[in-house]
Amino acid sequence: MPKTKKALAQAMGIARSTLYYKPKLPARDWSLKIKIEEVLHRFNMYGHRRIADALNMKDERRVLRVMNLFGIKPYRRRGKKPRKPKDENRAPEPYSNLPYKKLPP
Repeated sequence: MPKTKKALAQAMGIARSTLYYKPKLPARDWSLKIKIEEVLHRFNMYGHRRIADALNMKDERRVLRVMNLFGIKPYRRRGKKPRKPKDENRAPEPYSNLPYKKLPP
């Protein structure tokens, strides 16, 4: 393993300045993640567009990218499944159609 940064950069085939590069985007993404979670704490069903609107951001794509990056999902209400006897593989209860029988033809 090379001992100097110059030798390390040459061995990797990259410029030496690349070894000193620190991306700024992760810090910005983390601060946006905290803001998104604050909005979702108050309004748990907001999607990325409403969150961007609540944060007064023009670009909702950045909010969507950060939500995907950290796995943030809004709470989604699910519809109730039908609970009829026929759907649950039970025999239907034997209720007859009483008004139909009592009406004259």
